[in-house]
Amino acid sequence: MVEKIEINLIPHEYRVRTRKFTIKKDVLIPVVISSVMITAMIMWNTILVGSVKKAEHETTNIESQIAANGTIKKEIEDLGVEQQAMERKITGLKQISVVRDKWVRLLELYCTELPANSWITEIAEEGSSVKITGETMAFGEVGQFMVQLMNNPLVSSVSLVEVKGKDATGSLLTFTVNQGLHASMLPVAAPVVTPTDSLQTSK
Repeated sequence: MVEKIEINLIPHEYRVRTRKFTIKKDVLIPVVISSVMITAMIMWNTILVGSVKKAEHETTNIESQIAANGTIKKEIEDLGVEQQAMERKITGLKQISVVRDKWVRLLELYCTELPANSWITEIAEEGSSVKITGETMAFGEVGQFMVQLMNNPLVSSVSLVEVKGKDATGSLLTFTVNQGLHASMLPVAAPVVTPTDSLQTSK
């Protein structure tokens, strides 16, 4: 087989040379990696910007709802204050009723149990007891009065404070007796109402 031999007879200065563009691997790899990282950062930044805008939009909506419901919150707080005031008034009315009933029963008791020759000059409530001051013409009637008081279910205890003569003749005596009230005669402490309880009750 005869081989074909080609010979370029064009002068060297007239020859057209084809130049090839080549990039070395040690340059190409960093460029590719950098391009990928830059593209990823751009995409991540775009996602973050979108998330921030969405969060800002939701925040704006929530703030608008809060502003719109501000009047409702104020009305609820006002209702809570009014409810507390009403409960205090109701408690006060109940206490007035209890106090009135207590004194009616005590005065009826004193009128019934006080001996004929004795009378009461002053009655003062001191916490859970009542201080009774009176006058009598017989010392024994003071003891009788105390025994009769002690036998009544409205009374928890009776103690003699003093008995002394009112005048020089000794025919008239003054006495002071402390009478403890039964638990049923004592006012019940009203429960403390907080704004939170009021709001829960209103629900």
